[in-house]
Amino acid sequence: DHQCKFQPAQAVEWKRWLSRNKQHFSQIDFAAWLEENLSDIASVAGMPSGADILKMALGFEANSDKKLRSKVNLQDGGVQFEFVDDSTQETRTTMQAFERFTLGLPVLDGSTSAYPLEARLKYREKDGKLTFWYELIRPDRVFKTAVTDELGRIKEATGFPVVSGKP
Repeated sequence: DHQCKFQPAQAVEWKRWLSRNKQHFSQIDFAAWLEENLSDIASVAGMPSGADILKMALGFEANSDKKLRSKVNLQDGGVQFEFVDDSTQETRTTMQAFERFTLGLPVLDGSTSAYPLEARLKYREKDGKLTFWYELIRPDRVFKTAVTDELGRIKEATGFPVVSGKP
């Protein structure tokens, strides 16, 4: 005769990354975004760390007035950028960009679990200016996993069956 409805709030970090998914950033804004949210980038083997990505973004910021050349390396997933100063072809700066990185985010407010969520790092160059954005890879699956885990914890703690939908 009784029902308990559970509608947890989403974690601040989860909402923050979802809200800026696929939105374009200028170089300066991208570097600032990464610096603000650096702790959300997980250290995963084979993926760049938050510090690596921030270093790359800050490097782009410092070289924004130079001409861009890029080369994709399909083996290691990296993109090689070369900025050439127009006044002297001998002045070159090379940076390494990464195609993907991994976030470690709580999905539900109050959760102590951080779920891995991969993101693609995207960029476009137009008229000597770089634009960056990221695309989250299947956040719906991560959300579903987090909800399933939380419902399992509720069932275990209460001993009551959990019914999804309307009984």
